[in-house]
Amino acid sequence: MNLKHLTDKVLIEDTKVLVSKEREVLVQLLHHIKEIDSRKLYSDLGYSSLFAYLTKGLEFSESPACRRISAARLLKSHPEIENKSSIEVKKEIYKELGKLPDQKVSIKVNSQNTYELKITIDEETNELVRELKGLSKGDLNSFLKDALKTQIELKKKNSH
Repeated sequence: MNLKHLTDKVLIEDTKVLVSKEREVLVQLLHHIKEIDSRKLYSDLGYSSLFAYLTKGLEFSESPACRRISAARLLKSHPEIENKSSIEVKKEIYKELGKLPDQKVSIKVNSQNTYELKITIDEETNELVRELKGLSKGDLNSFLKDALKTQIELKKKNSH
């Protein structure tokens, strides 16, 4: 599909319309999956599970199939989540549970001298990270390194 003939304004507006349509279609799809699951129609079609139906019958890859099944089942138990982002849904679930997700830290080696840090943080820390990222022009690593060094020095001073 060649879109070079579209003006910038038309391209942006068309994209917004397509995103809106995609969301509508996804919500409809999730409701259909929810109903197929409720009626166990996948079994009538010869599939052992809803997952088998989505991956074999509808040719979804495994990861998207799992996400859609989870979303459809969540929609069944929490219909109020329909027009919310995944972040808003997660916040609601944790609010309902009355707790934050378990604090997790994992470090994975990417290459000889780089690592991937994955950490669970609360909303206030997330806002601070976003603010720092905006101020740091993308060099969050340097700011994090400096902050960690400062904290280590403070902890060492206070432990003596």
